[in-house]
Amino acid sequence: MLVNPYDPDSTVDAIHQGFHMPWAERQARWDTMIKVLRRNDVTAWRRRFLENLIA
Repeated sequence: MLVNPYDPDSTVDAIHQGFHMPWAERQARWDTMIKVLRRNDVTAWRRRFLENLIA
């Protein structure tokens, strides 16, 4: 879930939604997030940064 940390009301709503989210949905969201993080780790970020710097 994306949350604007400068918006306390939406942060509270997101926390509430997370606490009441079904376990299967939590697991699916977690799996999706981990896949993205593994593809976009610091090494990938560094490679893209240097490629763009050289271009």
